[in-house]
Amino acid sequence: MKRSLVLLLAMIGAFCSASAYNKTVCAADKHPFGLDDYSSLRSARPVAIAPDGKQVLYSSSAGGCCRIFAANPDGSGFKPITHSPYIDTEPKVNPKTGSDVVFVSGRSGPQQIYHMNIDGGDIERLSEGTGEASNPSWHPDGQLIAFSWTRGFATGKFNVFTMDVASRRYIQLTHDEGKNENPSWAPDGAHLAFASTRTGRTARAGARSLPSRSRPGRP
Repeated sequence: MKRSLVLLLAMIGAFCSASAYNKTVCAADKHPFGLDDYSSLRSARPVAIAPDGKQVLYSSSAGGCCRIFAANPDGSGFKPITHSPYIDTEPKVNPKTGSDVVFVSGRSGPQQIYHMNIDGGDIERLSEGTGEASNPSWHPDGQLIAFSWTRGFATGKFNVFTMDVASRRYIQLTHDEGKNENPSWAPDGAHLAFASTRTGRTARAGARSLPSRSRPGRP
């Protein structure tokens, strides 16, 4: 019950939607955010749970702007781990190590993918800074991420890429076939599911097999 409660509260706090990136800075709340406001949310971001189950990470505007917070599953130890005045959101904990996190931030301008320790230290940008990047997703082995990026295409024309976090080498998997976002790894680490508007209709789930060179342990 306690775990369910903290997850619900975390999702309530995580209300900086992707459209908020159109603003450089999140507006501070004018009143405390409560359960009555939950029904007005249109895009609550999911929380990230450390693989050992001992920490929950999520994005919240508590205290003013959209920062990333960490808490224990029982709700104790609530604290911000990022302190930028710009939007920080979409934290994803490395499923293999449990000690590092990728997230999305507007601290350098357009939204980009960043990497940090789970305590908020050693923040570094992974994406190049060109275009807009979002929706990071860890490979099960904790070496690669998949993400959506507008690099090389008009703004808003997202495509799915993978990146080796250590080397920052990236590979493009989709090529200007509609808007391709929200990649998610299959348990086998060899396939990705993602949302796409390539049919010209409502976004649908697609699937893509990864080239062998983009899998961990492959040249």
